[in-house]
Amino acid sequence: MDPTSVALFVLLFVAGAQTPLLALFALRRRRTLLVVVGPYALLAPLAVILGTAVDAPTRLGLLALAVAPAELAAPGIARAIGARIDTAGAYLAGTVVVSFALTFAFLGPSAPLAIGAARDAAFAFLIGMTFGGALPTIRDRILTPLRRAGDLALLVLVAVAIAGAAAHVSGQSVALALLMLAGGATAAVAAAVLGGGDRWSALPGAGTRDFAVAATIVGSATPAAAAVPLVYGGLLFLGAALLVFRRHRTRGGPEEPRRT
Repeated sequence: MDPTSVALFVLLFVAGAQTPLLALFALRRRRTLLVVVGPYALLAPLAVILGTAVDAPTRLGLLALAVAPAELAAPGIARAIGARIDTAGAYLAGTVVVSFALTFAFLGPSAPLAIGAARDAAFAFLIGMTFGGALPTIRDRILTPLRRAGDLALLVLVAVAIAGAAAHVSGQSVALALLMLAGGATAAVAAAVLGGGDRWSALPGAGTRDFAVAATIVGSATPAAAAVPLVYGGLLFLGAALLVFRRHRTRGGPEEPRRT
């Protein structure tokens, strides 16, 4: 395995290890599935439509972003805005499963090399989740080193994405990334409201897309395709920071998580 593949595996393993194994059982609930699937139902067709008006690398990046799992830091974002961490984790776990299936459907014909990376990413997450669920005591003892390893892996993936795609970032990339970010967030919140779930947990847990995973998967085939995911990542963390600031300022601190 090359360093990028190792970094992707470590990132997903660490994220999985911090996600409760029981989160998968939440997928049996209709309202959870609605929130998980809702953003994909909007973003995948949107990426296909927008892809007809852009070049091949940009189209590939859009598709990868549309079918990527939710931001792996979703539970942390949920904690910061006062949402339920376990609910956000359940949504995140669901998006990993759905993402794996959609990657085959949407990226297989366009970038066969991306399939191997997507498969390894999904397996790493599930292995990490199994490890954390089967050996929680050991997981807790090494949690700090695990998180530092995940941070290092993320830095490696971001550095590789920047090196390969920074020169291809343009105003078009920013506009497309904004559309994907707004579309995913809107669909997740709408699905949560429709199903009677927690919209604040749905926002990071299902309404976001992990830019590092998307950029790495398509970057393995075409480095320039990582431009849109790269810009998306910057916009996502800027938006998350502003949301956290606003929530804390409005409520004078983190909101008490609402039970659903």
